Amino acid sequence: MSLVFLVFLAVTSESLEVGQSAAATPPAKIVMSAQLGGGMLSDTPALVLKPRLGLVSPHATAIMAPSFWVTLYQPAPTAANAKQRRYDPRFESRFDAPETYTGFIELLRLSTPGEAATLTLAPLQQITLGHGSLVEGFAGQSDSQRPRTGAQAVLRLPHLAVTVLGDSLIAPNLLATDLQLAPLAWAGLDSDARLQVRMQAAVDPRAPAADGRAPAGGGLLDVAYAPYRGTVFGCELYASGVALYQQGQGLHAGLQLEWQSGRPERDALVVRLEGVAAGNGYRAGYFDDAYVVERQARPAVGLAAKQEIELPGALGARGSIEAKVEGVRLGVRAGRLGADRPLLGSAYMGVSNEAVSLTASLSKRALWHAEGLLHRDPETFALIDAAVSLGDGLYLFGLMRRSVRQSTDRPLVTDWSAGLGYGLALL
Repeated sequence: MSLVFLVFLAVTSESLEVGQSAAATPPAKIVMSAQLGGGMLSDTPALVLKPRLGLVSPHATAIMAPSFWVTLYQPAPTAANAKQRRYDPRFESRFDAPETYTGFIELLRLSTPGEAATLTLAPLQQITLGHGSLVEGFAGQSDSQRPRTGAQAVLRLPHLAVTVLGDSLIAPNLLATDLQLAPLAWAGLDSDARLQVRMQAAVDPRAPAADGRAPAGGGLLDVAYAPYRGTVFGCELYASGVALYQQGQGLHAGLQLEWQSGRPERDALVVRLEGVAAGNGYRAGYFDDAYVVERQARPAVGLAAKQEIELPGALGARGSIEAKVEGVRLGVRAGRLGADRPLLGSAYMGVSNEAVSLTASLSKRALWHAEGLLHRDPETFALIDAAVSLGDGLYLFGLMRRSVRQSTDRPLVTDWSAGLGYGLALL
């Protein structure tokens, strides 16, 4: 029973990748669990309680899982005793904020037979639209105390696909849409739909700026052609132009290679290499895995808001490797635009099987030398989210997040928690 439950846990954890197929989920299962553990919110000891209740079926899944943090000690009220703390248990959940209650939704997913249309409410994680020129590896949540439940709707028709998403139901930092079509296939001139045209738009409606808040984002036009597409191997050439609002333009041209196994698990390997010509102020993959952190200034460590940083035009290159083998997903992305700009890189790993659920990610925003991979500088962010079955419904869980508090401009903080959970999956 616990092994079945852990599979559900892997599918519905905080690190869920929205859009992941639920075809392997057994029909009509009620899942229940409770987690209790301890840890630290930055430098403050805390307890965390997370009950979970849900219904899982092939075309409709609903799981509620609120997290409650309780800090045990509070700073002393006077400056003279600033280093001292007093015992004063306190709920850290913001019960006056609507986003707290939408954050109770861990997963709500509705789909039609054949997945022609899907609607998913869940925390957004590792979201890439198209070739990643505008939205690449986007992660919606960076603050352990502020759950963010987003939404993604996908419609797939012959030679047409539409995706619309937002990273929050209340106060989104990203609203995006992606339209993909095969124009020649409609005219009967391209039966294999080898020519694909994409149009995207993505915006942060209220991005922080020095003079208040202003929209940040842009649009994209992408044209791709697949000279070879087989059942196992495919090759695609693409070019895209991106315009960022008041932040410059960029051109991308690249090659994407994809291999898929014929097994039911659909193991896959995708390699993408591209060259980039960036105008003044342009950033490739603007909405990425660290955007939610970088969108606001952090004067405490001398970092400005992302849309306020002026960058000179440059030529550069980017690449990514993504692999899926049975229950393991791996990905690495890196890029550099110009000799005077640092290398940007990120990596992630996901493991999902009957005994273990694990998601880990690392993002380096300014890497000048190889030894910098081990440095904990103000531009290094990380996440580890894990659960291990102990049998008979028991499991261990752990979470570590190195990020920032969205409500402050303080430097990076590290939150962690670990504890024990018990879960059941009922017919």
